[in-house]
Amino acid sequence: MADRVSDIYLVPRGECYQVYHRIMDEREFVQDLAEEEVTAIISHFKFLAGLNVGEKRRSQQGSCDYDYGSGEISLRLSTVGDYRGKESLVIRLLYDNDKELKFWFEAAERLAEEIKGRGLYLFSGPVGSGKTTLMYHLARLKFPDKQILTIEDPVEIKQDG
Repeated sequence: MADRVSDIYLVPRGECYQVYHRIMDEREFVQDLAEEEVTAIISHFKFLAGLNVGEKRRSQQGSCDYDYGSGEISLRLSTVGDYRGKESLVIRLLYDNDKELKFWFEAAERLAEEIKGRGLYLFSGPVGSGKTTLMYHLARLKFPDKQILTIEDPVEIKQDG
């Protein structure tokens, strides 16, 4: 987790599977794994995310929290099968960015001052740049005593209450 991998890919290639990971904008090859090993890994993560373990042709999406020994991380999973009945899995790692907001603190406060309370606010940026974290941070700054409802699928930031 120290390298800040944002995605892990398990992709069938011939008689084996290739494992890739994404750090920032770079997708890098990690290693080849035996098909039997990867199908067990895919089934494990599908079970954790509440997906249909037996369904290998249709795409499925889900999420779960995963305990990796020295901590816990939220995962978003997406599977899709191919014409040979082999499944690919992409795992998105959702870090708790609240402690490491990639937006300058002064700039976030300045932006909060510009929010008038009503209207549509559009946030865009690359994967892992802190869009959702920034939105939640601004909502807490601007409306500390209000109930804020968000529509997310899946929910990326879990809040108490």
